[in-house]
Amino acid sequence: MEKRDQKILEIFLGLILIIMLIIMILLFTSSASTGKTISTVTNSYNTYNYYQRPSTQFYFQKDCNTMEKQIKKPLEYSSRKEIQISKGVFGNEIKSYVVYVKNKEDVGGYFTVRFYFYDYYEGKRSQLTTKYIQPNEEEAFVFKTIKKEPYGYNQWTYEVFSNSNVLVKTYANECN
Repeated sequence: MEKRDQKILEIFLGLILIIMLIIMILLFTSSASTGKTISTVTNSYNTYNYYQRPSTQFYFQKDCNTMEKQIKKPLEYSSRKEIQISKGVFGNEIKSYVVYVKNKEDVGGYFTVRFYFYDYYEGKRSQLTTKYIQPNEEEAFVFKTIKKEPYGYNQWTYEVFSNSNVLVKTYANECN
């Protein structure tokens, strides 16, 4: 009788295990189909405007030979920086170099922040990050160092570039 009871117990535990696996599969597949989608935008705007000058474009209309002149300028912004230091799980130091950029225009656009890091031996390292910023919104550009750098950084700075332009003025000659 003892072997028969052991065999029944093993079959019962096997059935419980199979039922638990089916329930787990159903839970994982149902959470993936709840209608929430994850979308990732990775640097979809690759035209960098490093020269922050207003651009001028000329357009000719075919019907009456008029000339239209448009002047565009980069988006206006304000920026500030800070460094955040925290401890990791294993006691290591995590440094977050953060630049906050605020779009001051009434149109959204792409902004690029170039981080510059200098070590004690005049070594220089740079890192680019590009993000889209909504009108009159502020966005944080973050660069993290988790591992300890060989000599450490004694100074860091940044540059902000507006990759989008806004129309300032349009001039047009009248048809004669």
